[in-house]
Amino acid sequence: MENKAHNTIYIGRNESTILVCPKCRHTMMLDCREYIDAEGKVHIRHSCACGHSNLVFLERRRSLRKNTWLPGFYAPVSNGRHHRMTVENLSRSGLKFEVTDAPPPRIGEELMVGFHLEDAVRTYILKKVIIRELSDEAYAHANFAPSTETATPAEDACDRAIANYLFSES
Repeated sequence: MENKAHNTIYIGRNESTILVCPKCRHTMMLDCREYIDAEGKVHIRHSCACGHSNLVFLERRRSLRKNTWLPGFYAPVSNGRHHRMTVENLSRSGLKFEVTDAPPPRIGEELMVGFHLEDAVRTYILKKVIIRELSDEAYAHANFAPSTETATPAEDACDRAIANYLFSES
């Protein structure tokens, strides 16, 4: 019998993923190198030794991305003048935001961003980002800047809160 539900699987750091049979829970490692540069969506039919077949969608992003609408601010690290923004989507590695009251930042610019998550305690996130792409006049895509030294407890808490938020149902 075939399961019609599309499960999403992610490529790991070693360019592979683990497929899990939803019927018997048997696992299988899948090398994903041939799919990384494929154009369009990649669906893989997984047939288990137990006879169960299921179709999975291979997400080639490095991490889960969640659509959001989170008001916040950004400020250039150099001068600190705050501008309003709305976080459109969020992942463990970065975010996309809409600039609401200023010209868009420049590619490569370092900013501080601040916003509240829509979790039970409305966790406040304050992180440094680097602008990697601009789309339209109002949207910026940014990666969270890596810590130059060991992450501080506040940085670790923000990272954990983002990870928990991404996997929550809200």
